[in-house]
Amino acid sequence: MGAAIETLVFLFWLASGTSYRVVCRVFGMPRSTVHRIVHRVTEEMVAIRHQVIYLLKTPEDMKAVSREFAGLDATELFLKLLVQLTAAISASGVQAALMVSATGTGNSSLP
Repeated sequence: MGAAIETLVFLFWLASGTSYRVVCRVFGMPRSTVHRIVHRVTEEMVAIRHQVIYLLKTPEDMKAVSREFAGLDATELFLKLLVQLTAAISASGVQAALMVSATGTGNSSLP
């Protein structure tokens, strides 16, 4: 099964909060396959969480991030993330796609 489909299965399950039974009907695959995908992708996300989740350490950091978010056009940001997510899925598979969706950049070299 391709990384793109597995990423979609995982994101659909995560975003909708539905049961494996519903996900397997939507994607036309066995429930055991949905279970395997969800658990494997979750393990991959847990393994890379320190590369994509950064806790702000100072009030100055919080102000800087707030200013950056305030300056973003939500539609432009969504389209940029969609393009990056699609490229990551095509190029490198599930791990890269998850990094893009989690960080908005796919850049794992952030501090």
